[in-house]
Amino acid sequence: MSFVTFVSVIGFFLLDIGPRIEMKQQAVFDTVVREIFDIVNDDELSFQRLDSYRIDGYTIIIFDAQQNTIYPIQQPITAKNGELIHLTNGYQSTFDTNGYKVYVSYPVQISAVDVKEIIWLATPFVLLLVSLLTLAGSGLYTYLYRNEKSKLASVFHMMEKNIPYEEIHDVNTMIKLHDYLVIETQVTALYQQLQCAQRAALEQVQQIKQLELEKKTLLEGFTHEMKTPIMASQLLLANVRDDSLSEEQQESLLATENELKKLQQLIKEILFVFHNQQAHDDQPLSVREMIDHLIEEYEVLWSDKGLRIEIDQQQELTFFYHPKLAKKIFSNLLSNAIFHSPPNSVVTIILTNKQLTIKNPIKKTGPLKHSDLAKPFFSYGEEAGTGLGLYIVKTMLKHSHYGFTFDCQKDFTVSIYKKQD
Repeated sequence: MSFVTFVSVIGFFLLDIGPRIEMKQQAVFDTVVREIFDIVNDDELSFQRLDSYRIDGYTIIIFDAQQNTIYPIQQPITAKNGELIHLTNGYQSTFDTNGYKVYVSYPVQISAVDVKEIIWLATPFVLLLVSLLTLAGSGLYTYLYRNEKSKLASVFHMMEKNIPYEEIHDVNTMIKLHDYLVIETQVTALYQQLQCAQRAALEQVQQIKQLELEKKTLLEGFTHEMKTPIMASQLLLANVRDDSLSEEQQESLLATENELKKLQQLIKEILFVFHNQQAHDDQPLSVREMIDHLIEEYEVLWSDKGLRIEIDQQQELTFFYHPKLAKKIFSNLLSNAIFHSPPNSVVTIILTNKQLTIKNPIKKTGPLKHSDLAKPFFSYGEEAGTGLGLYIVKTMLKHSHYGFTFDCQKDFTVSIYKKQD
């Protein structure tokens, strides 16, 4: 690109500057001829006024009507009486005025051809000079570029190491290039804003963690303290049962015992949620083996209701999770299906290599909202559970490799699937 520009400039000079010089010289000569014309045309002609032009190099010859040279007195070698010797390389002009014939000439100082020759001769030297200057300028700019870039890189390196912006601000990098200085200023300002935002976020996180810890401590202590009066109430009811009671009193006593059992189970579930929020030690587990074990464990529950559990194992499903927590997840799902299925119905379990699905009919005692089912302590029906079953499953899987979905349109369907990487 630079070479093309250089050739274009040289071509412009070759084609344009020579003719421009000649035109300028011609214009100067024409001006002088007009001045000489005015002098000769003056009635009070003074030949001494023409001497200054001759001193400047102009040839001026004036003839009278008889073709005799009257100026200059001593004829030049270029003129004789009535005869002119024309220059072969110069500007010439003749005119008649005031009874005189005047000849004016001036040699060409430099022509277009001369200009071309000069430019052609000077081009290699100019090109060499331009190349040297370009090389020196490029070397200097490259040095400055690398030096300034290394200064900017040192600032970025400190930012990568998460050094506080106060320390970076105190470092004087002495960047001289304006563009790099602007970049450093802008990046440093953004880094400062980022660190301020991070610090504010960390403070808020610490406050939230502190509030969560206080809430957890309060609720956990509260539930622990409830165990004692519940156990005392159960012992008191057991002692009362030994006394002679009417049938109505026995039913009231049984209902009270059931409520105490539900309360005891609720406390147990709450404590489980709080005690198992630590990091999980994941292990490969066979879902089919866990399901078979739970079906056997809950046999009394589902057989008393006349339920039938069908397993459709299409592929083997391996569940990578903590064994104790995994058992709690599948136990909650299977116990929910057994508890909420009407008598003499079918619970279907479908296994693939990526998903577990449990499907069961439900006893609807009213309209169900999908958004309410996984909320803590939500339950429906007179004999509903603690309302923590699905909430515990959802909470335990929230930050794992598995997702959790459910639907309650016709039957209740819950699925656990492996998330996409």
